Amino acid sequence: MKGLIEFQSIMARLYVDQAYRDHFFDKQEAVSDGFELIYQQNLKGLKKSQVEIFAKSLILKRFGIVMGMLPLIEKYYLEKGREFFMRYALCKPLQLSSGKYNNDRNGFIAFLKKEAKGDLAVLAGLYSDDINMSNAFCFICKKQNYQLDRFWDVVTDSPQEAKAWVVHIKLQGKILLSIKC
Repeated sequence: MKGLIEFQSIMARLYVDQAYRDHFFDKQEAVSDGFELIYQQNLKGLKKSQVEIFAKSLILKRFGIVMGMLPLIEKYYLEKGREFFMRYALCKPLQLSSGKYNNDRNGFIAFLKKEAKGDLAVLAGLYSDDINMSNAFCFICKKQNYQLDRFWDVVTDSPQEAKAWVVHIKLQGKILLSIKC
């Protein structure tokens, strides 16, 4: 007879894995067979709507943690980010391991880069390992209605030959910040 450990395993999986949840509720009677009576009654008494509500609350918790790791997406695209995260989380259950939220963050970034269009996809690229600070400056300046001017400090034929870039961040024509990089 299956007991507490097997029951807890099924319950945990129901809350984090959409595919398993669908399978379970399609074959609820069969999955419940073989358990001690008390666990069998509990499994047969589960309502899909109640499990779905709790599963969604866990996804929203994951979303909050991941958004804390992606502050620009949280600031500029919170609602759109939530929509994409729900789609991501339904096909990618949280893996229970050390660094699980870093894995969730990286998986979500890869998902955004593949699925999102426009600024959200660009922004997802800013959080990947191949971060491009020039794109980050452009993105932030665009969202804050700043003007970004970038030019070489030495007259050359190509940016590869330039000794450094000078970046001016302007608001209404006034230079707010000049950065040499």
